[in-house]
This record gives sequence, C-alpha cells and structure tokens, in this order.
Amino acid sequence: MRQMEIMNNDYILCYVKDGKAFFTTKPLAGKERQWGDDWNDEPYEHNAEEPYKWHGQAGEGWGVEFCYFVGAYEEPQDFNAGVISVERINKGAVPWIIVERWANKSFPGVFAGTNFPEFVQFIHKTGGNVFTRMPFLHLPREASNG
Repeated sequence: MRQMEIMNNDYILCYVKDGKAFFTTKPLAGKERQWGDDWNDEPYEHNAEEPYKWHGQAGEGWGVEFCYFVGAYEEPQDFNAGVISVERINKGAVPWIIVERWANKSFPGVFAGTNFPEFVQFIHKTGGNVFTRMPFLHLPREASNG
C-alpha cells in the first residue's frame, strides 16, 4: 500500500460539528474572513450553519474542504459550560476539539486555524481516524510514477 500525503498546509480549521471538520483557505479574522450563516449567534450548535463555499469560476476565490473524524473526542457543545458562537471559537476562546475528559488530559485541544496536516496528526496521535475525499489528498511524487 502506498503512503498518502496531505495535500497542503493552506487549509485551516474553521468549523466542527458532529464529527465533521471544515477547513478553509480564507483567514479567520478581518474583513475577508471565512464566514457562515449565524456564526455570531450563540449557542452555535443550535444556530450556525456550515461555512460558505465559493460559487465562482474554477480556480478563483478560496477553498473549503471537509473531513470526518472518529474517536474519543468532545466538541465545544460537549465540554463548554456556557454558550459560545463560531466567531468566538474561531478567535481562540476554546478549542474546536478536545480528547474526551475521561480518556486522556495530556493532549491539548485542536484550535481554529490548525492546518489540515496538523489536524490529522492530532487525530491519529490520540487514537482516532480521519476520512476524507481523495481529491483532498495526493500521492507523493516518487510513488505516483508507478
């Protein structure tokens, strides 16, 4: 079996819901930041929608990709005692994912802005699995020649 490599580091974590993590090439702050419906509403788990995706010509704009992950993880609605918005999570108020509190507290959480390769490393290091579409991955050059 050939080893797969993550596509690139340009995609950063911007939204997580029910084991589905979204990554964007847009910044998370400023006028041109990644956004979605009701990302400033609290609590996010009852209001916010998935991030907006580009609807223009191919090769223009920004990219949004997603993956599924499974393992012993908690999302903000599971571990945060108060209500919080996607906007606040993306500003670093709390991580998007932590290892379940009963499982292992020695791993830091995964915060907004974490790139896709770092996200995959965290999930694998903590005993989980990541599932994604093949176009989001590529074979290393030496393995793709035959």
